[in-house]
Amino acid sequence: MALKTALFTRQTEDFDCEECGTHVKGNGYTNHCPCCLCSKHVDVNPGDRASDCHALMYPVAYEQKNGTEYIIHECSQCNHVRRNKVASEDSREAIIALSNGTYEEYLEKLHRRLFKGESKEEKKLPSSEQLSLLKTKER
Repeated sequence: MALKTALFTRQTEDFDCEECGTHVKGNGYTNHCPCCLCSKHVDVNPGDRASDCHALMYPVAYEQKNGTEYIIHECSQCNHVRRNKVASEDSREAIIALSNGTYEEYLEKLHRRLFKGESKEEKKLPSSEQLSLLKTKER
C-alpha cells in the first residue's frame, strides 16, 4: 500500500540495479543502489513512478548540508537532476570516491571485480548478500 503526501509517495519495491546488477531490497525510501549508487529516472515526484524516461541516473556529486549527506544524480538521457539522501547501507567506498572525484575509477574497479572480464549482460548478477561477502573478503 502506498503512503502518499503532497509530493512523496512511499513505494516499497525491490529491484536489480541496471548498472552493477546488485539485488536491492527496498524499504519504501530506497531510490538508488547501495553498491554503485546509481538510480533510475522513474519518478516525477519521489515515489510516483510517473516519469516516461526510465534511463539510468548516475551519481555526479556529493554534498553535506546541516549534517545530512546527499548524492546528486543526473539522468543519462534527459539530464534531469535530483538530490537524494545517503542511506546507511550505501557503500562508503563509493561515497568517498564520489566526493573526491574518483567515482569513475571506482565504477570501473567494481565492474572488473563483479564481472571478471565478462560483460554484465553475460554474467549472472550477484545479490547484495554476495556483495557483502565479497567486501568482507577484500578487507
